[in-house]
Amino acid sequence: MNIDWNQLKSFEAVARIGSLAAVSRKTGATQPTLSRHVRELEENLSVQLFDRTVNGLIRREGIKIDRHFFRFRSDDENDCWQMVVNGFGIGFTFVALGGAEPQVERLIPTVATGRVPIWLTAHAELRTSRRIRHVYDFLSAQISAKLYEARLSN
Repeated sequence: MNIDWNQLKSFEAVARIGSLAAVSRKTGATQPTLSRHVRELEENLSVQLFDRTVNGLIRREGIKIDRHFFRFRSDDENDCWQMVVNGFGIGFTFVALGGAEPQVERLIPTVATGRVPIWLTAHAELRTSRRIRHVYDFLSAQISAKLYEARLSN
């Protein structure tokens, strides 16, 4: 199974809004792309999520789609955090990042986790590119500033 994050976002938007055209207007994604994402997700899950009609896609009755519907595992921290933010599980992150997400609730606010070192890393060959080095330096400065602010507020 190869579920792409964009397939999930497209599915969620179409299910919530109910129209490819409306989702396209709202997100800027093209209708063919949204339709392809939904079709690929259905193929990956081996489930027909929508009925296709002349009036568009209609979510099928009887399919309960909630955070338990999808099995998810990723070694990518960003993917995992985005799944948590979108209601697909429990996860962990730094206090400053979690606090910036209003839809996320801190489950154990009284537990002090101590200091966790963070490395902003890039392959040595990537850092030799002027453009990538500029982005790397920007990210380093921004992350350092946010972590410093978080330490002051705790």
